[in-house]
This record gives sequence, C-alpha cells and structure tokens, in this order.
Amino acid sequence: MKQVVINRMIEEALNKNTFNEIADLITLKQLMNYYAEQSAEKGVTNITCPLCGNNHKIVNVSITQRYVKFLFTFLYKTKQEYKKNKILYKKITDVYIHYSDVQLLTEKVFGYRVTSYAFLASYPYSLIEKKDLNDKSGEYRLTTRGLRFLKGELNIPQTIKVMNKQVIKVSDETVNVNTAKNFNLKKTINKLNSY
Repeated sequence: MKQVVINRMIEEALNKNTFNEIADLITLKQLMNYYAEQSAEKGVTNITCPLCGNNHKIVNVSITQRYVKFLFTFLYKTKQEYKKNKILYKKITDVYIHYSDVQLLTEKVFGYRVTSYAFLASYPYSLIEKKDLNDKSGEYRLTTRGLRFLKGELNIPQTIKVMNKQVIKVSDETVNVNTAKNFNLKKTINKLNSY
C-alpha cells in the first residue's frame, strides 16, 4: 500500500478514534512515516502514539559546523592516540576514543560542548561507531565513512528527523565538509593544532 493511502487511513482512524481497528493493517514504520510527514507539513513536534499512548517528541537534527568541528576534534584525538601507540593499531580506524575526551577538547578549543553526538553513529550517517552496542564504556571510533566525510569525499543528509532515537525521515538535501554552513576548514585545523 502506498504511504499516501496509509496516511489517509491513519488520519481517518485517529479522527474517528478507531485506530485499534486498523492497527493490524499498518506497520510501525508506516506509522512513523505518517508522523514524520505531519511534522514536516504541519510543524508537529510532539505526538501521542495511538499504539502505546505515550507522548513522543520529534527532533530535527542538522549537520552544522558544530558537528563537523566535533568530528575533526575526534580525528585529532584519534591521530594522537594512533601516533602514540602505532604498534597496537593496523590503521587509524582501529583506534577507539572515549567521547568525553573529544567533548572536553571541543569545549576547550571551540568554546562549546557537543552533547548529542550518538546520531553520528547511526543510519544514515555511520560516521563514528560505538565499540560494542551493549558496552557502556563510551568508546567510539571513526569509520571509513567518517574519514571520507572529513576528506570531503562523502555527502551526507543535511537533516534527519528522530523520534525515540529512531530516524524517521531523511532529507534529500546533502552536505559535505566543504558545504557545511559556517564551517571553515583552515580555521578549524589551525585551532586544533594550536592545542
């Protein structure tokens, strides 16, 4: 079934308070797509799920200069660790860094702390990777995609919509290191090298 038809079914069921009657006919993904479109078209940011009854917030996340600087700081810390312990690593993408080390250096160098970084490890970005999904150590590594992005070889979606830590919508507009708003590569590198 096309999403347009599903959206009409959901809208009608919600208006008539008969959502339980169609709940078996649609998937959770289709319901999330419905809310993503509602968010985009009508500016809806909080929804009450008709399945579970809980309130959920839809958050827009954009790749801004802050995230690009955070990633360059991540690369900087990774290179430091790689040079210090080269014998332990085959390649730079083998090095895991604790996120708080990157946060602290980002704060020292650029004057702000990036707190919501975990989305960089998930679809559609996958620029960093957690050591182990069940691990609570807070260690991440740059992925090959992350390195390609930092080299300007990879375009990624400019904006995503997230609900319950799940990506529900990905923008068609893309960004790379050279097109990130207000990002200056030369200044970023110079600032990091001054530390």
